[in-house]
Amino acid sequence: MKKRLFAMFLVLVMMTVAVAACGKSGNKESSKNKNGEETETEEAKPVYQFTIWGSKADLSDEKGSWLKTRCDMFAAKHQDAELEFKYAAYTEEKAAKKMEENREKAPDIFIFNSAQTAELVESRLLTRLWGETEDYVLSSNATSIGDLSKYAQKVYGIPVEANPYVLYYDKRTLSQEDVQNLDTILAKGVLAYPLDDENYRNAFYQAQDVVEVPEQDENGTDGTEDGTKDNTQTDDVAQDNTQSENGEQKESEPLAKETVDAWLATFRSNPQVLNDTDGNAGITGLKDGTVQAAVQDASAYDKMKEALGENLGVAALPVFTIDGMTKQMKCVTEAKCIGVNPDCENFEMTIALATYLGSADSQQMHYDMSGVIPVNLSAVQTLRSDVELADVIAQIADKENPGWDLPEEEEEE
Repeated sequence: MKKRLFAMFLVLVMMTVAVAACGKSGNKESSKNKNGEETETEEAKPVYQFTIWGSKADLSDEKGSWLKTRCDMFAAKHQDAELEFKYAAYTEEKAAKKMEENREKAPDIFIFNSAQTAELVESRLLTRLWGETEDYVLSSNATSIGDLSKYAQKVYGIPVEANPYVLYYDKRTLSQEDVQNLDTILAKGVLAYPLDDENYRNAFYQAQDVVEVPEQDENGTDGTEDGTKDNTQTDDVAQDNTQSENGEQKESEPLAKETVDAWLATFRSNPQVLNDTDGNAGITGLKDGTVQAAVQDASAYDKMKEALGENLGVAALPVFTIDGMTKQMKCVTEAKCIGVNPDCENFEMTIALATYLGSADSQQMHYDMSGVIPVNLSAVQTLRSDVELADVIAQIADKENPGWDLPEEEEEE
């Protein structure tokens, strides 16, 4: 009798163990010990470690810590893995220098300036982006922005930020029509311009052709059947409104350096032009009335607003005439991009994180947190509600028609 009871007890114990094992089968894996016996251990999650370098502002808690916030959101989307992040704050120039000094400690992901692309690629510190990531960069950005991320016609970065040049002006002296043309501005007032800054001078060297805008009829259309003809005024593919002998539009040729050099020398000597050497002359001049217009980047907006208040006007950079041609000044000559180290571990996961950080939603969050101007076309379209910067944003998007359409990106869950 005792033997029967003991046998029944063993059966119950075995059944209990079996049921418990079935309930946790998804978190265990079988293995054999030294004696060849089957054992079960907890299944470990894959661990991904990332080192990420960004600006001090993007890692600052005071400004929402955009970079950390986006990485945490990316980790939340990958519950099946354990993601660990290490951060360091460096300027783009300091980051490149430290990477060259010690490649082994270089980050997996970093922010760089598009002007550094050639140097980083040639130093083998920046990997080329292929496939879907490359397609994303080229399809989600204006041609001008996408080109900034290229080296030898290949994409090496995901553009995430631009600090476009803006024309700030006194509305009491200059009208919206006046500020569209540099000659008109100089005829009516003094312009403060940072002529000693190479990046600002590049707004002239990289000037693009002006494309004629189709006139609209009384119904507000351009005369086509559906009224949807593109009203683009400027285009970085750079085609003018002249035609070649075979009837096709001619591609614009870049201005010769010697031509722009000579033009800038004359421009600099114009008494109506004030060389803004420290970034403050334009602000001070607008405030005391000695300057009627000033060119600075978008980050100067708050100071300009403080100087002029409700009299402040904001516009895209104007057109100018050079060597008998009308050219559009370039408002974006550089962009900040996300780069990936070619020696990073877990390459696919690193590319996925970099792409996530460069998404439209991420750029929109960056703008909401700290006012950083996005470059992704969908994010730019959203910001058209910001009337004061509408003209500048239009130039980033290579469009002047506020009705232009874009495919919407899927919202994040």
